[in-house]
Amino acid sequence: MSSKPPRGRSGSAKAMGARPLSRAVRSGPVGDTVFEADLGGGDIDFDVDSDVAASLFAHVKPGAAASGRSASEERGDERALRGSRDGEELDAGDGSADGGSVDDGDAAAAEAGEDDAEGAVELVESEPVVPRGPLPPLSNDDARLYAFKRNVVVAASAGTGKTYRLTALYLLLTLGLTSSGQLGPQFAAKAVLPDRIVATTFSRAAAAEIAHRIESVLRKIAGWDGRGEIPALPEVIRAREATTGEFLSPEELKKRAGEALGRWGAARIDTLHGVAKQIVDRHAIAMGLTPGARILDEEEAQALSDLAVDEALSAALAEGGERGDAARAMLAAAGGVDVARAQITRLLDRLDEEGLTPRTLALTDHAAEARALRKEFARVAVALATGGNPKLQAPANTLAAALRGVSHDAPLPRGAWGPAVELITTPKRGKKTPADEAFVAFCEELPGDTLKDKAHKLLGFLRDAPGLGRREQLIVELLEEVKVRLATIRRTEGGLGFGDLLRAARDGLRDDVGVGQAVRDQVDVLLVDEFQDTSAVQRDLVYLLREREDAARMRKPGDAPTAAGLSEHGLFLVGDRKQSIYGFRGADVSVFSRVCAELAGRTAGEALGLPESLWSPRPVADFVALNESRRSTPEVLRFVNEFSVRDFAQDRLGAPAGAPVRDFEVSYGTAEHLKPVEGATPPSSDVVLIGDDGEAPEDAESLVRDAKGPLREALVAAAWVAKRVREGGGELKFKDVAVLARRRSTIPLIELALGRLSVPYVVAGRALFDAPEIRDTAAALRLLLDPGDQLALATVLRGPMVGLSDTALAILAPPGRGLTVPLLGRWPARQGSAEAGSAGGAGGAKGGSADATDDMTASALERLPAQDRTRLEHFRSKFSGLRRAALRSSPGEAIRAAIAAFDLDRVLAALPRADARIGNLDRLVAIARRRGGSLASFVRWLDRRISDEADEPEAAVFSQEDDAVRLTTIHASKGLDFAAVVVVDLNAAPMPQLPGLGFVPASGDRPASLFVQHYARRMDRAGREGSRYEAAVEALAPLYAVSTPAMKEAREEIHARERAERQRLSYVAITRAKRELVLVGPAAKPRKGSAWLTLKAAFDAEAMPGVVRTVLDAKALLQGAHAPEAGLDVYARPVTPFRHAPAARLAHARTVAIDAGALALFQECPRRFRLRHLLGVEEPAPKAQLGLFDLEGPAEVPGEERVELMEGADPRPPGRAAHRVLSRWPLQRWGVPTKVGEVMERLSAEGMGPEHPEAMRLAQGIAAFLDGPYARRVRVEQAAVLGDEAFTLGVDPRIIERGRGAHLSVRWAADLVVDFPDGSVDVIELRRARPRTNLSAYELVLRVDALALHRRSEGRPIRAGVLFLGSKLEPTWLPAQGEGGALALEEHERFEQGLSWLAQGFAEARGNERWEPVPVETCRRLRCGFIEICHGEKDATV
Repeated sequence: MSSKPPRGRSGSAKAMGARPLSRAVRSGPVGDTVFEADLGGGDIDFDVDSDVAASLFAHVKPGAAASGRSASEERGDERALRGSRDGEELDAGDGSADGGSVDDGDAAAAEAGEDDAEGAVELVESEPVVPRGPLPPLSNDDARLYAFKRNVVVAASAGTGKTYRLTALYLLLTLGLTSSGQLGPQFAAKAVLPDRIVATTFSRAAAAEIAHRIESVLRKIAGWDGRGEIPALPEVIRAREATTGEFLSPEELKKRAGEALGRWGAARIDTLHGVAKQIVDRHAIAMGLTPGARILDEEEAQALSDLAVDEALSAALAEGGERGDAARAMLAAAGGVDVARAQITRLLDRLDEEGLTPRTLALTDHAAEARALRKEFARVAVALATGGNPKLQAPANTLAAALRGVSHDAPLPRGAWGPAVELITTPKRGKKTPADEAFVAFCEELPGDTLKDKAHKLLGFLRDAPGLGRREQLIVELLEEVKVRLATIRRTEGGLGFGDLLRAARDGLRDDVGVGQAVRDQVDVLLVDEFQDTSAVQRDLVYLLREREDAARMRKPGDAPTAAGLSEHGLFLVGDRKQSIYGFRGADVSVFSRVCAELAGRTAGEALGLPESLWSPRPVADFVALNESRRSTPEVLRFVNEFSVRDFAQDRLGAPAGAPVRDFEVSYGTAEHLKPVEGATPPSSDVVLIGDDGEAPEDAESLVRDAKGPLREALVAAAWVAKRVREGGGELKFKDVAVLARRRSTIPLIELALGRLSVPYVVAGRALFDAPEIRDTAAALRLLLDPGDQLALATVLRGPMVGLSDTALAILAPPGRGLTVPLLGRWPARQGSAEAGSAGGAGGAKGGSADATDDMTASALERLPAQDRTRLEHFRSKFSGLRRAALRSSPGEAIRAAIAAFDLDRVLAALPRADARIGNLDRLVAIARRRGGSLASFVRWLDRRISDEADEPEAAVFSQEDDAVRLTTIHASKGLDFAAVVVVDLNAAPMPQLPGLGFVPASGDRPASLFVQHYARRMDRAGREGSRYEAAVEALAPLYAVSTPAMKEAREEIHARERAERQRLSYVAITRAKRELVLVGPAAKPRKGSAWLTLKAAFDAEAMPGVVRTVLDAKALLQGAHAPEAGLDVYARPVTPFRHAPAARLAHARTVAIDAGALALFQECPRRFRLRHLLGVEEPAPKAQLGLFDLEGPAEVPGEERVELMEGADPRPPGRAAHRVLSRWPLQRWGVPTKVGEVMERLSAEGMGPEHPEAMRLAQGIAAFLDGPYARRVRVEQAAVLGDEAFTLGVDPRIIERGRGAHLSVRWAADLVVDFPDGSVDVIELRRARPRTNLSAYELVLRVDALALHRRSEGRPIRAGVLFLGSKLEPTWLPAQGEGGALALEEHERFEQGLSWLAQGFAEARGNERWEPVPVETCRRLRCGFIEICHGEKDATV
């Protein structure tokens, strides 16, 4: 046996489990080849004939030659795995490492070609192609992870670099350096291109970040010049090269990276919802769904769900009998109709996510529970009658006599009710006998707050229990009916809710073998990030994407996929159950725990402390636990570990020894203990606990002296921040500090505390929507949409925008009428004297005439204090013009217009914490611009965010430019880290609200079960059956909740889940800190289930010695907390005198983003644009504007309409109502006679009621158009009609050779787009103005429409025109040079150049603040209302 074996082909050795050799090979004659194998112990050398080697290699890699892969792609290497530990940056590492160097001949490229059946292999040495510096070895876990030989499940603790590893694995897949599906990690698999990899994460923002990282790495490698080290992830790439022997030359690396980039446009990096939508869109017909089904927004989805619930319950109530009683029980359980709708919808959604139906829920045998409870009650009562307290013996004897001779299975006798109530409610004082003790213990276990409450709940359950089972069966049937109705309604509407996407995709893959196979054929690898925040339906979707075809064919439709049916390679899951904090969004941490045990078996089960019942006997995945923190210092990590091991065990302290950990709980074992990076030099660090005895400093101001609870904690936290930053010698800046709160309501208190000390701060996450200025702005937006919204009106009038006094509001809201302020039009004039007004007011209060009502309103204005009257009139004068501008503006511009119109920024600047208030408004504007859409849709979204009590589903975002303390909730901080973290609300305990109707998820061997809060009528005494008393009780007696054992178990289960989530939330909070962690202890006693209970118990017991390094006193901190004196900045440093610098020139905008209608107005007259859109000035309507057909005058802005609504009218513009009717009119009914009455009904449904002065004229015009020749052509040719087709048109300045000009981005939504089968397209704007043949006023908007559609479908003929509603039977078309009236290509090009010049002019006007007027003749032609302001002419001259 040779001590140095000859170099031979390594494929055959790999087939037998041998280590690969380290020499490249070429085909040619050779002698025998020697291999070294590890066979269960020491190394054994054995000889293999070259022919055998070639045949083994061919068996291992069938079709390798046919695939065109080189021999180098099939080769291994015997060197140990090498590479550096993962860093935080993707391009970290310089190739330095330990270990010996590599011989010159250790790596070589092999020529491609087929293996000769009779030939052997020739050894060839070549020069190495990459630098060979020493590398530290990869850990075993990283080696297994990057090899990716089989499926991998990763439990990645906080700060351990999971995103880095996912990115690196993606790169290795595209470079062909993994071993996916191979016999061992030394075999290289084929490269997988991005269109064959599906990667998902929790949010679109995170998906975009991962995509950006991967693309950046690929571009670095593709653009590498081949010199020096690999420019990105060299350690990982070189380690995998060393393992597989795939030493890729720079050219080959660049080639493979370039191939991946060439397919990058088809990369599938998204959320699971996004992946589900792609599946549904592509296979809608096979799934029985409407092709192109739109995604319903939350309002539409909820409205459809409400309709299904209402229909089912109404039918049951109308039917009466048992079904009617069941419907009433559901309404009573939920607490009303509105709540019942929400709870039923939520219940059905959760069941769908779990793969369950209402019929699969286990129902409680209430009758059996009642019998057992009645038997125990009788036992303790009889014992009390014979050996109890004399005061209790009389009612006990009466009760025992009533129960004597009655079977335990029989209902509680009526004669026992009164004695039972008396026995339970009698005070148990004095010395107690054993019988007394037993009875007291029995009563303590009964639900209820008082003894009387306990008695009624017990008797109610015992009385009604026999019928509760049947009632719950009927409730299940009603739930099934709601589910069927909802599915039917959604199919009819052609829409899917957000949650429906996942369920539709899962059902299609699960129940249709063809769909499943088609989807899986397009996916080679599935990478799933943040898997701890998934639900059961998402788990099923992941399993179905990686299911084997044989398992899919054997599985019955409707059955959930199992781990045993998965392919053994190509699946990568990563998550951290300790950071699963989105249970309120449907995420279930038990899903991750179960998946770990199902896929990885014993390895995962032991590492995570999971119940053995979950372990799979045949694992199909490797398990990797990442616990080396790259975020925090050793001191912080020590505290995290010591605290977490106690906190996660808090609920199990009283559990019996050996009690299993439930799948939603965390057992913080050694595999999840965080440890620092070895060899790193950490910075200075500290863990601080601030104790508080509740005492205030002697000279404290009243705010500090009287502060308690969360306000006291906020003041203490602010004092620490101010002291630490200002006295820390510059070690920390304010932006390095974050204050994290458990409750959103604490954030405003922290704002107050920081503002008091002049500490700058910025609020992010869900807490933004709790800010008063945000709520005031939301109220103003609601009022702009609906001037009749009294709540919004009261908020605006009392808020900073108007600032009316409470007295003024009381005057404006007389009893019986509510707040009434006419915002549109003139204030009503008085009809008579003051006495008449007073009388009229009385009549109005009683529902008198309109004149009396007007007198009351006029009288209220006269009685207002002078200052309030002035403010109110100023507000009214601004409101009408602002409303017109806001209704046609984007949400962001509408908010800006409201701020400018009412000087809100100036008002806020005079209030405390001005910078933060104004900054919050700026952030709201940024959010509005980012979301886009209509003002109405944004207001609905904003109202949901304000009213939604749930916390953030995504991480907060902070700007590094803000040198301010970061304020956010713990939910919003997930995924972030900070140099110093201050945690408040440690004493916040979970207080879950149990719904009246729901289900308890399965846990262990217990199946999922339904729970219902039943109610019963209270009966204080027994009555004869059928007596008047019983009839009166059934009709009039108050209802009270019946507490069943099932409800008690449900409450305990939900409480346990909430406590487990609180523990995970605390873990997230303390792992955000990199160097300093500060815990603000409350003065109050620890609450059950709180983090403070764990921390204080450990601290008092000295169970964590040396873990908390510093203990501070809250009183001392408050004593020294003061704002900097005058002349000092926020850091308490002397302020440098300001020297005026020369005024800088205004920079021209590089990008002009503008609405098409507003751009048209600028084109006509820049000054008019400025007055209306930038200054928010209301444009007067000249008398001469009114024409014969212009009921509201011509368009105020080219392409737009003037909209004046009466008080209380629908805020939607009437013209928009007309176009919504046309866009939604059934295609098969175009071109046929249409009834005016039907059109009137649809107009009313869209916001134009019959009382509107134009409703009848518009309805007649629409009916005539639908019966006209153009509509007939649409129907006959089966054209597609689209309404509100939104787009953004970009124009590059380089088309006019202005490389430094302004890029133009025009937003618009075409009213109607008609797509004919012959390829022609008509784009139509709808107008209610007088019909015209000259469309110059609308030309820019029409050409923008046409150019945008031309870019979408180049080469198709496009016509653009205006349909004048109520006056024309077909559109008036814009003159064009193309065939058939279509716009020619030259016209599009000329118009695009004109747009670029227009953008340049706009940028210069904005930069120079020079808005030039147009000649007075042009003003007259435009009929501008500002002609007197600009030219000194009166309306009469127009």
